[in-house]
Amino acid sequence: MAVLTERKVWRAPPREPSARQRLDPNRLKDHEVAFVRAALDVMKLRYGSWRRLAEAMQIDRMRVNRAACGLRRPDVAFATRLARVAGVPAEDIIRGKFVRSRMCPLCGHRGLVRI
Repeated sequence: MAVLTERKVWRAPPREPSARQRLDPNRLKDHEVAFVRAALDVMKLRYGSWRRLAEAMQIDRMRVNRAACGLRRPDVAFATRLARVAGVPAEDIIRGKFVRSRMCPLCGHRGLVRI
């Protein structure tokens, strides 16, 4: 029997996403997730807190918090609820049309924003 003379750590190779995860129609792509998170930030400013936004979306506050900070990946249903609260089509949230660089986060005015 061989004796190890130096410390060795065995790790499993990183897993590839399963075929089911890659083909899930409710799973958003990385850039779409970024657009949903940006829209979440705007809506948080409009509602004043994550709790009020979660109540308006009719979901748990922790789910909104986790989606905003990156601990949970938002899906199509989440984006649809956010779009309903924002009063825009879900496609605008997912494709990034809702949040523009020169948009006022409080009123949504798309002019020059002075802070």
